[in-house]
Amino acid sequence: MTDMINLIANFSKILADPVKLRIIKLLKENNRTSKEIQEILDLSQSYASTQLKKLKDKGIIEFNKEGKNKRYNIADQKILAIISEIGDFVIKREKERLSKIARFEASGF
Repeated sequence: MTDMINLIANFSKILADPVKLRIIKLLKENNRTSKEIQEILDLSQSYASTQLKKLKDKGIIEFNKEGKNKRYNIADQKILAIISEIGDFVIKREKERLSKIARFEASGF
């Protein structure tokens, strides 16, 4: 059980990084080369490579060689559903929080 909890916690770190989420979002839209990802997200070559390697090592993305270039894509579409579910949960909670704040402010405090 503890091993599974550690695996999930370790994997979740990937989803807690805005840059990695932006890369995933880009790849959801279209397969991209590392150079395209780097340019679109305004990342240095070394930083982009490091992030892509981490995503690849976790099995989130994969690549195909095209000559000297690597073209990255989402390895398993399930990750997109997971991110979407997390987004839905966060939006729902944020709406509830804002609603409570508005009710509190409307009460005259």
